[in-house]
Amino acid sequence: MKILSFSVSNHRSFRDGFFLDLTNGTLKTNTLRSGEEWTDYTLPVAGIFGANAAGKTAVIDAFHYLGSAIANSGTAWQGFPTMMRAPFLLDGESEHEPSTYGLDFVLDLGREFPGIPKGQYRFWYEFAVDQKGVVGEHLDIYKSRRPTLLFDRHREGENTPLKLGHGMGSIEVAPKELVLSRALQLDKGLLSEIAKKILRYLAIYRVGDQAMQQRLDSIATELKSGDLQLDDLVSLACVADVGIERIFVEETEAPKEFSKFVRAVHRTMQQESSADNQEEALKPEDIEENLIIRSLRFKHRSSGNSAHKFELEDESSGTLAWLALAVDVVKRLREGGVLCVDELDTSLHPYLAALVVSVFQSPEYNPHGAQLVFTSHDTTLLGQQSETNLSKRQVWYVEKDSNGISDLYSLADFADVGKKSNFAKQYLEGRFGGVPRVAPALLWQLVHKDDARDANKVGAMS
Repeated sequence: MKILSFSVSNHRSFRDGFFLDLTNGTLKTNTLRSGEEWTDYTLPVAGIFGANAAGKTAVIDAFHYLGSAIANSGTAWQGFPTMMRAPFLLDGESEHEPSTYGLDFVLDLGREFPGIPKGQYRFWYEFAVDQKGVVGEHLDIYKSRRPTLLFDRHREGENTPLKLGHGMGSIEVAPKELVLSRALQLDKGLLSEIAKKILRYLAIYRVGDQAMQQRLDSIATELKSGDLQLDDLVSLACVADVGIERIFVEETEAPKEFSKFVRAVHRTMQQESSADNQEEALKPEDIEENLIIRSLRFKHRSSGNSAHKFELEDESSGTLAWLALAVDVVKRLREGGVLCVDELDTSLHPYLAALVVSVFQSPEYNPHGAQLVFTSHDTTLLGQQSETNLSKRQVWYVEKDSNGISDLYSLADFADVGKKSNFAKQYLEGRFGGVPRVAPALLWQLVHKDDARDANKVGAMS
């Protein structure tokens, strides 16, 4: 999967929307000529910079929302009274208006579908949602220069089966579920394949202790299943030179009381389910032995022959942050796809943050043209001496105005900035905006607040 562009409106602080362009500016056609690759037209990295609370995280969150809507709107979201969404809330009007999401992307269809040979195709997918549900949804495939309609959905037709294009029949969708989400549940041929590949190749790495812990738990599971090799994880630790020489998974049984609780809940769910589903369900007697807690453990280099086992809480936040992120980095470099990282520099040394960016930039390390979209405060990634070598089209800034409305714009919009300019220096000087508005005088007042109060008391006494 490769993303050409992502357009969003009315999502969190982006009331008026944003357009993130991941092409190199030379794309003029919807299909490739003989001998060309989509990598020839796409950028491997987009870095988003800006002040705290400017809206950088909202860009990554929009990617996350798109993936979540495809994965969950046809299942878990159905239990909510209104459509799950995150509109702009500060003007009293936007929360009642639709939010829109548009993805211009390329997928490699690994198998043939009726009238569509296997290969790489450009797609355009967009949908709009409000409190009631899906306002509209549209999907095109480019088999030639002109788009071929796969479906076009509007709210007025929500109570009748939606007729699909390209001879795919029809599909019934609920008001609060996307067609792609429904197709995912039904295994609906081409539509299901598109949904599966978007979810597989669009990875979101969010900052925070909880998100990191979830990723580390997932790594432990992947190690046990064989989806991730221990040697690979050790090699990643060695890349950062954190002193780890061995990593292993320790398994412990869950507490008996917790197992009994889960068995009781499962028994209740079985009683409420249909007989057809009970045959495939997990048997209550199997639950206790399946409740296994898997945790990562680390062995560090020592001066003697002694060895000491370190648990997760014994490791530095920087070590854990690196391992959690690096696994996703390697996976994307091996398979292709898109990795969105919020606050790349959090808990990472600047050298490691620069390393992540530079390997995506390198055709040698990134043979499948994987893409990295990241947010950061680290201006060293923009410096002339940085190994990242970001071009003007790869640098983006976010700025929020006095009304709380965010704006996303590219360094390429500044025509007077040369390719060899010191982007970092000019950014810190406020040349491009996107820097914090600081008020040091207010800090001085807080520091000397007591002094001023005492002075006033003395003045009153005299």
